[in-house]
Amino acid sequence: MDLTQRNVSIFQSWINPVISLLFVGSFALGAFLIVYKVAFGENPIANAMAAAMQRETVLPSDQ
Repeated sequence: MDLTQRNVSIFQSWINPVISLLFVGSFALGAFLIVYKVAFGENPIANAMAAAMQRETVLPSDQ
């Protein structure tokens, strides 16, 4: 087996676990946000995004 075939084989063996880990991580984040919203009544990601949008859209004369 040459070096290129070995690299392809390594890549193919790692791509499914990486994709699975990303899926499970995003699902866990969503579940955490639902529980956090029910427990505390706020969404920290939405609050951070709203603060960033407000900071970026305020005119210099309004500051």
